[in-house]
Amino acid sequence: MISVIICSLITKPEKRDIIKRCVGSLKDADEIIVYAPTNYNDGFCKSWNYAASLASGDSLVFIGDGNIQMTGSLKDLVIEDTVSCPLINGKSQEFWGFVFCVPRDIYEKHGLYDMIYNEGCHYMDSDLWERYKSLGVPLKSVKTINFHHPTGGATVESSPDFFTRAQINSAIFNERWKK
Repeated sequence: MISVIICSLITKPEKRDIIKRCVGSLKDADEIIVYAPTNYNDGFCKSWNYAASLASGDSLVFIGDGNIQMTGSLKDLVIEDTVSCPLINGKSQEFWGFVFCVPRDIYEKHGLYDMIYNEGCHYMDSDLWERYKSLGVPLKSVKTINFHHPTGGATVESSPDFFTRAQINSAIFNERWKK
């Protein structure tokens, strides 16, 4: 069973249409959880972690609200013992923080976002990627499914104190991973 988790902060009225477009594009999801906290201060990590805890599927697909599935099936992302990502705008990458699939056993063993990043913005997905790599979790780009990612950062960049919050997480990430 595939559970899709979408988190969105409603920062402007058109965000509801963006969410509908994302949900409407999905192929072969068994469960779709849309979590839209009303307060930015809930934090991104807390919101994503909470929404993931509601999922009942064996495979958890995390999708940022602005992404649109263009080709393929979400089933293509289901790979045993492997965190997988689709193509984004036709490009392959080992890990995309805004669309990825985690098998439930990996999620339960290693968790999702580290709450140390909750007060800031950005870097929590890079931290997750580094953590999975350091734990030896296989990562794979799946070329049979493609998402369109029109613009990045629209939600976080509209948040209060965006640059300060990004600097906080940058410092945490760089200290942790010596980057």
